[in-house]
Amino acid sequence: MLKVAALQKQYGDICALNDINFTVEKGQIAALLGPSGSGKSTLLRCLCRLETPTSGNISFDKSEISALPAHATGMVFQSYNLFPHMTCLENITFAAKRHGLQKLHSFDSDKKQTVNEIAMSLLAQFGLQNRSNAYPHQLSGGQRQRIAICRALIMNPPLLMFDEPTSALDPERVKDVTALIRSLGGKDRIIIISTHELRVAQLASDKVLFLDKGRLVESAATASFFANPQSERGRQFLLNLMN
Repeated sequence: MLKVAALQKQYGDICALNDINFTVEKGQIAALLGPSGSGKSTLLRCLCRLETPTSGNISFDKSEISALPAHATGMVFQSYNLFPHMTCLENITFAAKRHGLQKLHSFDSDKKQTVNEIAMSLLAQFGLQNRSNAYPHQLSGGQRQRIAICRALIMNPPLLMFDEPTSALDPERVKDVTALIRSLGGKDRIIIISTHELRVAQLASDKVLFLDKGRLVESAATASFFANPQSERGRQFLLNLMN
C-alpha cells in the first residue's frame, strides 16, 4: 500500500501541497485530477523522489519511500526526457547499468537475464524490437513514449507513475494509451497518473484524487467521482471541462 500522510511542500512563501492525506492499494491505478497549479506535478515529483517534502510522510509497504532502492519507483515524464545522444537500447538500460546491475529478474519467471536481454524483450513487447539502435529524433511521438515506458519498466518497479501521458499525442490515441497503462497494472503494482484529460482518468483509473490549490479536495472511486462528486469544487471542475 502507498500511504501519504500530512504531506506538505513549500517553495518559499508558496505552499504547493498542503496537508495531503490518501492511500492507494496494490493493484490500483489512481488518477491525479485538478486544474493547472493544483499541485498534481509537485505531488508526483514527491512520490518519485525528485522533490523532498517540507514535512509529512510517504510510505510504501510500511517503509519510508526515501529508504527504498532506486528501482522501487519508475517515472514516465510528460516530455519523455530521453537522452538524445543515446540509442533506444542505451536509454532503456542506462539507469540499470549506472547502478551496476548487469542482470535483472525477468518479468515472467525468477530467472535472471542480462539488462540488454530484458531491454530487448521489452522492445519486442511494445513492437519496437527493430528500433533498438535508433535515436529519439528518429522516432514518432508514440514510439518515444513507448521507449520511455520501457525505460521506466526495466527494473520492474512496484510504483509506476505517468505525468500527463497523452499531452504530446494525437487525441485519437488517448484510448490506446489508456489501454496500455491498464495493461501495465497488476496485483503487485500501483500506478499513479497525473492528467488534465477526463477521458484518461475515466478509462484508465480505479480511483481519483482531485486536487485544488495544493489541497486534496476529494478521494473517491473513479465511477463515483464522475457520477456524483461529493465536493462543490469537484462538481464545478467537471462541469467546466464537460461544457
